[in-house]
Amino acid sequence: MAASSRFEALDATRGLAILGMVLSGIVPYRSLPAWMYHAQLPPPDRVFNPNLPGITWVDLVFPMFLFCLGVAIPIAGRRFEETRHYLKHLFSRTLLLLVFAIVLHHIRPHQLASSPDTLQWILALVGFCGLFLVFIRLPSAYSFWRKMVLRAVGWSVLLMIIFTQPFKDAQGASLDRFDIILVVLANVYFAAGLLWWLTRSRPWIILTVLPVLLMFRVFHEDVCWMKAIWDFTPVRGLYQFYYLQYLFVVLPAVWLAPHLQLSQKLSTGSKALYLPGLVGLPVVLLVGLFTRELILTYWLSGMLGASLLILMICRPYQQTSIGTLLVLLFLGLLAEPLEGGIKKDPSTLSFYLIGAGCSLSVLLAFTLASSHLGRFGRLLKANGQNPMIAYVAFANVIWPVLALTGLEQFINSLTDGPWTGFIRSLSYTFLLAYLIQLLSNRKIFWKT
Repeated sequence: MAASSRFEALDATRGLAILGMVLSGIVPYRSLPAWMYHAQLPPPDRVFNPNLPGITWVDLVFPMFLFCLGVAIPIAGRRFEETRHYLKHLFSRTLLLLVFAIVLHHIRPHQLASSPDTLQWILALVGFCGLFLVFIRLPSAYSFWRKMVLRAVGWSVLLMIIFTQPFKDAQGASLDRFDIILVVLANVYFAAGLLWWLTRSRPWIILTVLPVLLMFRVFHEDVCWMKAIWDFTPVRGLYQFYYLQYLFVVLPAVWLAPHLQLSQKLSTGSKALYLPGLVGLPVVLLVGLFTRELILTYWLSGMLGASLLILMICRPYQQTSIGTLLVLLFLGLLAEPLEGGIKKDPSTLSFYLIGAGCSLSVLLAFTLASSHLGRFGRLLKANGQNPMIAYVAFANVIWPVLALTGLEQFINSLTDGPWTGFIRSLSYTFLLAYLIQLLSNRKIFWKT
């Protein structure tokens, strides 16, 4: 991986995850094959079935984003020398994410109304402008008062929307109205960031938290003090111990971050040997675990894992990372029969481990190939540098513009088939990606 002021492979992986999250949320709702949706929400009825095992690519995009978060924690935290400065940073970022989760959900068009009309679409756009003023990284040349005025204008816009609208349930503003993905992100970020700071001089200690999490997972219904901790929710749904189960994904990433950033040169021929295993493992696991061809999946993933192990011995590259990848996937497959098979909802231990392993596999593939992906690679990296705008901009910018101009209805009439609808969704995702790339190239970022 070439040395760089940024970890470009991490940006590309994060960009792939965030664009995958956007795409998965806008594909046609009922008409595509089951592997295009969450495995436990199969078409055509899309009724939640917690007893249906399997995972799809849709299930893996969130763990991939969380894995990238874990890798980024030590990279960002290294610049702090004093505990008080780091803790201030950690608390402020966590609070910012929680506020972002609440505010964003209040300005989503389909939270404002089940079937948005002109007013709701306009409010969604205006709300985005408010978020922009509140969260944009303003130039250092701006005076303190200029920054404060811009932030105040942004907050005024957001609060006006939040406290004047009844919302689709006619209940008005509420702390119960929040974006669950961002809330989980905030909880896991704070816990992982605190654990990293406490164990940074002996990084291996952070992995000892995982058996403790496993004990809580297994015994919280039987041990009274564990149940008390598990059920403790001081601020409604904004904190739950259950959210911290995603540390099974994040903590291995935190531990691996220094190893992943090591600059190692590898010949083009060796790269070509590593890539099939790194790309093939997630593909085999997704297809095999979804179709429930478990024996074949174990054999194929075992052969791909063995090939990586042999390569690691013969042509060393990222030995710690690839060794960890193989351990995560082995343990994930070992745990797969437990809890009724791998599932995202309710999340199983195998889901966390295999999600972490697949995310690491993709990240390692990008360390080898991202510089050879041309425009597509640059597009992913730009979106990975600006993930929060990418997360917001489709529902609060592109969709309102399409609806207000009448283009949405026109485009939908031309793309009402299952796969033409998917092509429409893919086109929207690329439109969003190019918009975010434009902002990133102009150094316009949100500080979340």
